[in-house]
Amino acid sequence: MNIIIISGSRSWMLDISTQLIAMMPGKVVGLITEDLGSFRNVLKHFIRRRKRYGLIKTLDQIFLQLFLMVRGDKTPRKHNSELPFEMKNISRMQTSDINSTSVREFIIFKKGDIIVNIGGGLLRDKTYGAARICSLNIHSGITPRYRGTNPNVWAIYEGNLSCVGVTVHKIDAGIDTGEVLFQKKIDVFKGQDTLESITVQAFEEGIKGIQTVLNYYEMHGSFPVADVGSMDDRIYGWYGLSHYMRAEKILNNFLV
Repeated sequence: MNIIIISGSRSWMLDISTQLIAMMPGKVVGLITEDLGSFRNVLKHFIRRRKRYGLIKTLDQIFLQLFLMVRGDKTPRKHNSELPFEMKNISRMQTSDINSTSVREFIIFKKGDIIVNIGGGLLRDKTYGAARICSLNIHSGITPRYRGTNPNVWAIYEGNLSCVGVTVHKIDAGIDTGEVLFQKKIDVFKGQDTLESITVQAFEEGIKGIQTVLNYYEMHGSFPVADVGSMDDRIYGWYGLSHYMRAEKILNNFLV
């Protein structure tokens, strides 16, 4: 089984990717890192957000990014993202467009059976369809109740702490609508957890779920299906500084 990892560019996402590589020795053949790259690409990104969310919400999102830059990175890190990938025969690719032709060619050239998305962007059909078996997404939230971006932050923002967790699902044409293969809820503790640490914990549990799912596939030739029960189906967009501050307040003041 040849696994291709698609990762966001943040350091902790690369840390999670290296953990998965260590957990699946000899099976990861490629790592694609998505990076918005130039200022022009970042500007285009926020222009698209303005068209979708409006000026006020987009400014709220920009203020959050500025706040996080000034405060510094509080994301916990346990591993060294500077792993010598060449020594492990893992090819690396960096791109500003995860759905480009070059990305698909890379996946096909490496004979990727499984794509695992760890914090990368939304994959289009030609990209996730390039995998010979299927593409899987680690979603830092509980679907279908919390689909979309930053789901655990939204769950905490709404005070719905019983829906903080992680989901591993197949990637299809929808946004986090694919068949759920693994799901686990995460306990949140006052004084111990932050929004950032909860996100990292979700992905750490997610790669364990990936390992479980792929081991099951190799044994049975099919994927396990998780029982998610009955819950509302909702989708969420990007959050801003106001949402972040409220969610942090709930973590700091309302948990026991």
